[in-house]
Amino acid sequence: MTSQRTLCIIKPDACEKRSQGSIIQRLLDEGFQVLGLKQLHLTVAQAEGFYAVHQARPFFRDLCAFMTRSPV
Repeated sequence: MTSQRTLCIIKPDACEKRSQGSIIQRLLDEGFQVLGLKQLHLTVAQAEGFYAVHQARPFFRDLCAFMTRSPV
């Protein structure tokens, strides 16, 4: 059987509401195995790089601003 990995980002609005614990619990309840956790505050450069595929879209700047407003 081939194992797969999934990146899960708990977005700033959920972190601001302090919902991280219940979100992680939901993932565990659904059978996911958490291999690591890390909380960080994305820089604008990191967000722009991560979402570069959307650079030409009108929502790109708002997305980067949203993702950098508080920790993920």
